[in-house]
Amino acid sequence: AYDSALFCFEQAQPLYEKYRKSDLQTLYINLSDLAFRQNDLNKAEFWARKCLKYAESQEDIQTLSYAYFFLADIDLKIKKLDSAHIKAQKAVRLAEECQSKETISKAYKVLSKVLYSQGNYKNSYKYYDLYVIYRDSVESELAKNALQLFEYERKNGEVALLKAEQLEKEIRYKEENTRKNNLILVALCAVVLLAGIAFFVFRGRIKIAKAYEKLSFANEQILQKNEEIHQQKEEILQTLQTVNEQNGIIEKKNQDMTASITYARRIQNAIIPKKQDLQKHLDCFVFFRPKDIVSGDFYWFSTVHQSILAIVDCTGHGVAGAFMTVIAHNLLDQIINKDQILSPAQILIELDLRLLQTLRQNSETGKINDGMDISILNLSKSENMTKLIWASAKRPLWVFENGKTEPTEYKGNRFPIGSSQFEKKIFIEQGIILEKGDLIYSFTDGYADQFGTEGKFTIRKFRSLLKQIHTKPLEEQEQILGQTLETWKGAGKQTDDILVLGIRV
Repeated sequence: AYDSALFCFEQAQPLYEKYRKSDLQTLYINLSDLAFRQNDLNKAEFWARKCLKYAESQEDIQTLSYAYFFLADIDLKIKKLDSAHIKAQKAVRLAEECQSKETISKAYKVLSKVLYSQGNYKNSYKYYDLYVIYRDSVESELAKNALQLFEYERKNGEVALLKAEQLEKEIRYKEENTRKNNLILVALCAVVLLAGIAFFVFRGRIKIAKAYEKLSFANEQILQKNEEIHQQKEEILQTLQTVNEQNGIIEKKNQDMTASITYARRIQNAIIPKKQDLQKHLDCFVFFRPKDIVSGDFYWFSTVHQSILAIVDCTGHGVAGAFMTVIAHNLLDQIINKDQILSPAQILIELDLRLLQTLRQNSETGKINDGMDISILNLSKSENMTKLIWASAKRPLWVFENGKTEPTEYKGNRFPIGSSQFEKKIFIEQGIILEKGDLIYSFTDGYADQFGTEGKFTIRKFRSLLKQIHTKPLEEQEQILGQTLETWKGAGKQTDDILVLGIRV
């Protein structure tokens, strides 16, 4: 039967692609499912990927979710567990996004199977519970629909019963007329028989009257129920109208807000140096992932007087953090480019004083908790070496010397920029001699603080990751950082802005 069905679907493929393109995803899913049932996994994967490609072109999230969990099931069967895990997570994220309970249920089920095969029984059972919850919800809705259908059929049955009673009444009425005619013919012969017949006729009329009374009562009940249903329908329509109006207002506000924030991103992008411009002066990569549309992390670079690079993590993220980045950017321009203060430690001192003055002007209490963590690098090259003068507010610097597997860690000063909780702040700079091939990493705390299914990534895991990849080309390092982050957070959301810079001397 599967062979026949698969043959028919494959014969129908050209016709679908020519005349029914809107149903292609259904055809591809059926072909993949039939091949999977026949254990032809190569063909099943071929059709599932066809479905995935088509769904991406149509931006069909629900079909994308189906395609990913089909591919996850295939990878699971051939023991490609890591690949199955990634695809299963994508299936769950897309299923949750389209809010199809049936799709969410299936996606959770396939993710549970993958995690179980990987030995992650705790999360497997968690996702299996979610699968059962959504499956029961879907079955509950089906049962509800079946109950509504039953109620509809029951009401139709009541109407049919009433019609049958009416027909019986008409038949009895005809029979009664027949009886009366017969009684008239035999009245002279059988007075006693007439009396008996009259008694039965009288009793029949009583039954008919009672039946009529029951019918009238039933009609009244039906009319009352119809009136209640009509009233409820009117109330529901009014409620839906109100909800639609409110949704329209909310949608408009969201559109306006998103448009404003998107414009703010354009402004922020304009003040942050382009990665390509930075790479004209430094052999480096920039891994920059804002949590929201705009970011509280940014980097600043100047070659006006000397090559000075700043990696900055402002308080907060999103709009609040973005406002602080504009202030910090302008202050760095004034201090370094205009006032020609080039010592990293002195830059931090001036930045702290000027930020406190700027923020205190708009503070009612005079207490400032907003600020930033920042790392300042002053790089100067000669023929045989590069000299780095470095100072930092709370951010470390890691240097992998050429040929070594462990980084040298330079710890920053423990005071943030801008916060007024410290009465006296001291910033000290360090001079570091670098040789050709050495690699510098400067970063904010976002990458190490990212949460995933196994908890926080942590600074220890981040250090271990850089130890594994620091000998690779810079572009490949940036790609690995992105892939590792996506795998770690899975279907979860990014928890903070992320900025990592790697510079090879």
